[in-house]
Amino acid sequence: MNEYNFRALVVDDEPIICRRVSRALADEGIDCTSAYDGEIAWTMAQEIRYDLVVTDLKMPNKNGRELITELQQLETPPLIVVLTAVDDPEVVKSVVQLGADDIMFKPVKMEAFAAKLHAMLETRLDATRV
Repeated sequence: MNEYNFRALVVDDEPIICRRVSRALADEGIDCTSAYDGEIAWTMAQEIRYDLVVTDLKMPNKNGRELITELQQLETPPLIVVLTAVDDPEVVKSVVQLGADDIMFKPVKMEAFAAKLHAMLETRLDATRV
């Protein structure tokens, strides 16, 4: 297991979702920060390098699609995972085309979700070390 401390930004306009995702990620040893809309998240992502961004799609001020597009502009884009209640094949296709690494649908088993994200981060870190 790597000893790298991963940093995540959890973006959702529902504070309870931010807390649940952050708690599950923290249990996996991932440091978490929350933002309640895409505009705040984008400002934060420009100031701090995050390894992971978990974002909803429907949010005020800047939606998840816009945030994904902007995150791709960063020098080192984070792993981007969409967590949404919108279970539509066209949505899946569009967010992957924008650059999201994965999409999961609410409700989700938080412990399994966090374990999956931790494994994805480890895999990405290992790939950069080759």
